Amino acid sequence: MATPKKDNLARLSQTAKFTTPATQLCNVYPKNSPFRFPYSIAILAHIALMCVLVLATVASAFAATPTASANVRVTVDTGSVYLSADQLGGGTYTDAVLQRCGVDRRMQNEPTLAIDPRNTSVWASGANDYCTVPTSGDAWAGFYRSTDAGAHWTNSLLPGYSGDTSTEGTSSPLAKLVAGGATAAGDPVMGFDGQGNLFFMGNNFNRGIENGVSGTTRDNTGVIWVATYAPSNPADPSTDGSKYVRTVILATNTFGLGSFNDKTNLAVDPVTGNIYAAWSDFHGGGCNQILFSRSTDHGATFSRPLKNGLMQSEFLLNGLQKCARMLALA
Repeated sequence: MATPKKDNLARLSQTAKFTTPATQLCNVYPKNSPFRFPYSIAILAHIALMCVLVLATVASAFAATPTASANVRVTVDTGSVYLSADQLGGGTYTDAVLQRCGVDRRMQNEPTLAIDPRNTSVWASGANDYCTVPTSGDAWAGFYRSTDAGAHWTNSLLPGYSGDTSTEGTSSPLAKLVAGGATAAGDPVMGFDGQGNLFFMGNNFNRGIENGVSGTTRDNTGVIWVATYAPSNPADPSTDGSKYVRTVILATNTFGLGSFNDKTNLAVDPVTGNIYAAWSDFHGGGCNQILFSRSTDHGATFSRPLKNGLMQSEFLLNGLQKCARMLALA
């Protein structure tokens, strides 16, 4: 016969699901059981159990010894030319910034990578690309794309950089910020949905002004953005993530002492196409926050940013209140 602890753990794994009403979560353990968990602990225990099961599944799937292929350069900055977003979509626009990026041998850092679930030969990558420093004055968000599972790459830049006079660049909301002095863009993250759309997230900013008192800065300007790249031909999965569509602003730095949006992250649901974005909002006076926003219309608009700590507190408080009411009636 199983021990009481194992019995209760089995009941927890069967009962404590995210979609389970609070009444059932309160009854994961008998009222007088020494193993009865509070509402929040039950959820955490369930998450831990699910993680163990997922890890075990992944480990069995990759039991065979993997074989690494040769390293491939993503950015080719010798004797090449970066393509504009217009060229990626079949146009002809180019400029001096793109041409200099192809030969300047500048560094890239903070890379990201996404693989298209509709066509796993299509890969997209991004980085803080310093090839724009000589012509634009600061680093910008590099955008790179492969159609042969990473064997060869086409290099580009997110539209809107200083010197970009293309239709895509001048229509981007980043162009106005760049004109105002926020000439840098970076912290790239990206993900595909199931329809060949790529969502590319990052921040745009200036470097701020030293406040003369400490290592902090003031008068920071910039934004958090998400750009959309769609298939240039929706019927052809090899074109997934190749056509620039738009850039949307999610949050703006508050002009003042040290306020700065940074540390971006993004996830895309390949079934619904919903996009989930999070980032840090650093305040010069402390009380930093993690903000969260969601898009349910494929990146056209995003919800008002919510404070992550507030969401957690409300979730746990509501759950505990429901459990308390159920216990009072038991």
